[in-house]
Amino acid sequence: MPSPLKTGTPSTPPFASHPPPAGPPTRRLWSSTTWPRRSSMKSVDLLATVERWLDSGTAELLLQIDQQPLRIQRGTNGLIYTAPLSAAWRGDDESLAAALRLSGPSIRRFSAALALDPQSHRLCLVQFQSFQGTSPVISIIEALVNQRDVWESMLEASASPAKRPVRPLSLGNSYV
Repeated sequence: MPSPLKTGTPSTPPFASHPPPAGPPTRRLWSSTTWPRRSSMKSVDLLATVERWLDSGTAELLLQIDQQPLRIQRGTNGLIYTAPLSAAWRGDDESLAAALRLSGPSIRRFSAALALDPQSHRLCLVQFQSFQGTSPVISIIEALVNQRDVWESMLEASASPAKRPVRPLSLGNSYV
């Protein structure tokens, strides 16, 4: 019995002729492998996109969530999720050490690990999970996006220079 989900060739996405859904999205989501233009996608559409990708046998799915990329790749025994962070590694050991110091507490709370993408020289979050169905894939995507948001805010906070304390000078003498 044929699958109820249609799969298209890479040049013709299976639902490219359908207009994007109406109504406000809960998150800005779109898939560059399924939509030829930017559009808003509801979580129901994300579910359909993931299901179509899983049925298609294509090696990789690239999503844009909150205007940032998220990549899912098929591995031998599961799926590999990669969420690049906006912070680029400057090539110095100091910035890498600062990020790795933050990764210790993060790995205890979150499931994705901090990594350095050797091609883009960007920090990213990577997670491997054995395939257990579409619903867990959606849950992992949501958790990874939330973790990426936390990492972005931590890296922004650590990148801002420390403020020097203001020391009042009374009559030219420092009392601190």
